[in-house]
Amino acid sequence: MRAPERPHPSPLSSAPVAIGAARYLLRRYRVGPVLVILAAAILVIGEMRHAETTTADALSRWQATVEVWTSTGPLGAGETI
Repeated sequence: MRAPERPHPSPLSSAPVAIGAARYLLRRYRVGPVLVILAAAILVIGEMRHAETTTADALSRWQATVEVWTSTGPLGAGETI
């Protein structure tokens, strides 16, 4: 004899359970300061990655517009290439 299948919980019914569990854990353990530090670290890392991406984008745009000229001999002041 097979046991009846349990229905899968819907997201709406599992959300209050998850929120209740989170509230219980926050009351039971003093994790507030840890969460604040974790959130601050995530924000700092995100800002650093954003700055790095912005710098790389600006550098690639600048390099795309730079023209390089070479000369086979010495140039005097005011000479046109």
